[in-house]
Amino acid sequence: MYVVRIDCEDARKFQAFSKLRDARSFARDAFDQEGVEDAPSIFEVADTNDAEIAVIAVRDGMGVPVIEPEPDAAVILASMGLGTGLRI
Repeated sequence: MYVVRIDCEDARKFQAFSKLRDARSFARDAFDQEGVEDAPSIFEVADTNDAEIAVIAVRDGMGVPVIEPEPDAAVILASMGLGTGLRI
């Protein structure tokens, strides 16, 4: 399970998802909401399919943070037009 933790002004909110794609989409949408202080954090809780257990594990600090993958250097260079054989 994946759990999104949202730090609001007065409380923390949690939402559990079975797929990482859904958790990332929810986190992006939640960041645009009013009252959200920091970017939402995504945690992975292995070996459970129960949303309530996953949320309790994250609340108690036992969730593993999901780290965003670093962009590939070749993709960055290609997006800047480098390495394409074009001469300026």
